[in-house]
Amino acid sequence: MGDADIQIMKGWSAHVGIAYNRKTSDAVNHKKQVKMITSKFVPTDGHTKDNQIEKINTIRSYYSFNAYTQYEKTFLSKHYIKAMAGYNQELTQYTSATAIRKDLLSQDVPTLSLGSGEHSVKDDGFEWALRGGFFRLNYIYNDRYLLEVNGRYDGTSRFPKDNRFVFLPSVSAAWRISEEKFMDWSREYLDNLKIRGSYGVLGNQLISSSDWAGNTKYYPYIPFLTGGLTSNTTYGDVYDTKITPAKLVSQELTWEKAASTNLGVDVTMLNSRLDFTFDVFQRVTSDMMMKVKYPAILGAEAPPANAAELTTRGWELSINWKDRIGKHFTYGVGFVLSDSQAEITKYDNPSGTLSDHYVGKKWGEIWGYETEGIIQSADDMINHDQSYISKNWEPGDIKYKDLNNDNKVDKGKNTIDDHGDLKIIGNTTSRYNYGITANLGYKGIFLNIFMQGVGKRDF
Repeated sequence: MGDADIQIMKGWSAHVGIAYNRKTSDAVNHKKQVKMITSKFVPTDGHTKDNQIEKINTIRSYYSFNAYTQYEKTFLSKHYIKAMAGYNQELTQYTSATAIRKDLLSQDVPTLSLGSGEHSVKDDGFEWALRGGFFRLNYIYNDRYLLEVNGRYDGTSRFPKDNRFVFLPSVSAAWRISEEKFMDWSREYLDNLKIRGSYGVLGNQLISSSDWAGNTKYYPYIPFLTGGLTSNTTYGDVYDTKITPAKLVSQELTWEKAASTNLGVDVTMLNSRLDFTFDVFQRVTSDMMMKVKYPAILGAEAPPANAAELTTRGWELSINWKDRIGKHFTYGVGFVLSDSQAEITKYDNPSGTLSDHYVGKKWGEIWGYETEGIIQSADDMINHDQSYISKNWEPGDIKYKDLNNDNKVDKGKNTIDDHGDLKIIGNTTSRYNYGITANLGYKGIFLNIFMQGVGKRDF
């Protein structure tokens, strides 16, 4: 790898970096023949009759190029500006070759040349690339008003040509209220009071998987054919060649995007001994990949599509105190508390079945039956049929509520509109996560304590 930094003029610089990494791997797997003695004292080959040697060679290469330039300047003593623009590109290439030979003539010298049985070879490989440009602009006025604007324009080889590129902007602003003249009265105890807000979009191109449409995770929009040999023969030792038809793919696949909005306040008081921070946020993850449902008349598995959306809302509180006692003893304590919940705001589930995700579902929710005590006698089960849950009920067993008053306890059609006596009884999401820290120091000896926990979670 190589890097170069260039000072063009005062306040203006540039950077160029090139990196190359190559990793090779040679693996040998030898399945030895192991003799076993049966109950009839007859030696057999046990489960290793097809002794074999397998050799695997892989090569992975990674290339990257990064270049950016930046400029910063303060003028008229109150205006600070910093600008940066750049370009980056990455390429990953991978190849592998595998050779297998069975029925080795020598167990002590396992080589492909000493195999007398069936042999096979195969190779595999992929490559993917990223290319993008980016910029950042910072502006500060009189150390009171802060503004930052960012943007990226990125492309990936994982998606179809028309959907490879995406623009990802972000903007943040802050106001240091404590620096205003009308806050002069608070100088003695207030060190900093700042309110801030931000909005930004991040992109995710690693959303494909071999589960989607049966393709490799690097090219989910390309239909792949797989071939092989049949397990039976047609004429003598001639095997039939078989080709598995490609599954349906979508030419509309694109980036998954996460748009985050954040509002916060920072307070520092009492000569920087007390810090207080509070944030509220919302994150909308859109164009999430999912398996959509088409009518059965399609006759094939539907391809994946960017058809789901998840919205997460939450808040976070942080309080820290640090001080010293005497000349040598320092200490600090901190407390962090946060909470968030995610809700599905877009999803293709036309039947509304509860066995799949659906619009309005809180992430982690648990559906179940509500209890109403213990069965006291056989009379308790008259007009109260729980046979859907279990066939045999006796006094002392749990009695479940008939929420829809149809004289039986079941899950109906197991859909949003007809879920019988099921109801949401809990949620597995961790709520009210907290952490407590303590730091002690005395003459170069330090002790750090950290504790964390969860305030609420259902199982």
